Amino acid sequence: MNTIRNLEQKIGTCTGTVNSDVYNAGLVELTTKTFPPEHGEARVLFARHRAPGPDYTTKEINLSFSRRLPNGKYPLDPDSAAVRLSFVDASVPSKPIIYTQISGEAELAFNLITETFSGTLTNAILEHEDENESKTTITLNIQFSAKSNNALARKSQRPTQAA
Repeated sequence: MNTIRNLEQKIGTCTGTVNSDVYNAGLVELTTKTFPPEHGEARVLFARHRAPGPDYTTKEINLSFSRRLPNGKYPLDPDSAAVRLSFVDASVPSKPIIYTQISGEAELAFNLITETFSGTLTNAILEHEDENESKTTITLNIQFSAKSNNALARKSQRPTQAA
C-alpha cells in the first residue's frame, strides 16, 4: 500500500514562457522529498511540456521548496537553501541540457486545507555551463498550481473486505 501512496496521481497546471517560447506542461506532479540540510524536507513540483509530434521532445521544470519555510517571496540565488530550481531541455533527446538557477524570484505558497502548492517564477534566470566552460542562460516566467489527488491515496488505504 505504501507503493500506491508514493505513486498517487497529482493534478495541476504550469504555464508561462521560457525566453519567448510558450511553456504549457501537460504533466504536473507534486511530491515530497527529503534533501540534505539545509534544504531538508521539501515539496517538489515536476512539470513536463511535450512538443507536438512527430518529435514529442520535452522540457521539464523541477522546483523544490523547503517545507520548514512560510509562504512568501524567495530569491533564486545559486546557493539558496529555501528554493531549488532546474530546467531540462531535451529538444535534442540524445543530449539534454540542464540549467540551474542563478537569479530571479519565486513567490510560493502551500495551502494546508486544499493541499495546493502554487506560485510564480518571475524573471528566473537559469544557466548551463558546458564542458568547454561556455555558458548559456534562459529566462523563465511561470505560474503554477499543483494539488494532491488524495482521494486515490485514501481509497487505496481502505481495508479490503472478503466477498
